[in-house]
Amino acid sequence: MRIDIDAVPPRGRPIEADESAAWVVRASECALGAVPVRASVAVTVYRVAGGARVRGRGDATIACACDRCGGDIVLLLEGDVDLRYVPHGQTGPEGVELASDELDVGWFDGHSLDLGDVWSEQLALWLPDVVRCDTPGATSADADRPCRLPIQDPGPDLKRRNPFAEIVLPE
Repeated sequence: MRIDIDAVPPRGRPIEADESAAWVVRASECALGAVPVRASVAVTVYRVAGGARVRGRGDATIACACDRCGGDIVLLLEGDVDLRYVPHGQTGPEGVELASDELDVGWFDGHSLDLGDVWSEQLALWLPDVVRCDTPGATSADADRPCRLPIQDPGPDLKRRNPFAEIVLPE
């Protein structure tokens, strides 16, 4: 879904969508590698000096596997959306220096903003590096146990062995 930034009114353009919208499904598949079981997006697109800002809330629920034990889990990703976009090649409005909290910006063509790209980016930001049964927002298919593997099991020792550990120095 493309939004013409020049046509956005000063009060913003509200957008609401769920998993029935094709752009939400495509963006979720792109970011998460799975079709969402459920998704909802409620954001407002604002025209700001030199670009656009997207604010609101959203959530997506996907079925996936635990990266640790391989068990089936359902993962809920949710939170606030607050993303800024500037035209390609710019970092902000001309002559304005960005503060450190404004350095995370995305880029768009300067005319229209693809909300599929916005939603995909937000999901990627919410997605944890490792998804486990005990990840916040994860629900295991086996409700009796958080993970099929014991949590205390550290797994194999992956430390590189020091090749000089066996050497005994003469006294």
